[in-house]
Amino acid sequence: MEGERSTEQTLVRLKVMNQPVARVQTEVLALGIFEDVRPLHGPAEEVDWIFGGLLSRLILDGKVRGFPGESVLLATQLKLPAAKVLILGLGKRDDFGLPSLVNACGSTLEMIARLNTRKCVMELFGVLDRPIDIQRAVGEVMTLVRGDLVSQGLDLSLLVSNSNKAHQAQQYLLAATVTV
Repeated sequence: MEGERSTEQTLVRLKVMNQPVARVQTEVLALGIFEDVRPLHGPAEEVDWIFGGLLSRLILDGKVRGFPGESVLLATQLKLPAAKVLILGLGKRDDFGLPSLVNACGSTLEMIARLNTRKCVMELFGVLDRPIDIQRAVGEVMTLVRGDLVSQGLDLSLLVSNSNKAHQAQQYLLAATVTV
């Protein structure tokens, strides 16, 4: 019937991972940077180091600022097991909260859908830097992937660099027992 989609077509596999970006195998690795946090830290710092300071140079040249909604797509040129790195601006660190996380995740999901991405690892933006409840953050991402923002058949992993927070996120995801 026109307008209907089968559950199999819209299934999104959602999981949590905790590993260095140098070991993340995916089509698109989505990371965030704040406009007022320098030097970079977390996964963006790892990517910057692997790329010999490329992100830092882009920031110093004013080509990347970290403003909300700003995005930069980089080809990894085999320096990472990910094919592309999507850097998303998160705005000012102190202004970043759960609503900002939802906006950033929604924007990222829209971009990866436009790129026809089947496998994406997305940093759970801001949960290491801000007092954002990890369970609420995962719940919001689950709500987003249930919407029409995502590619059909997407394999989405949430990257959480802190092992304790990654464990909390995984436990919440398992407890939710909802197929998204």
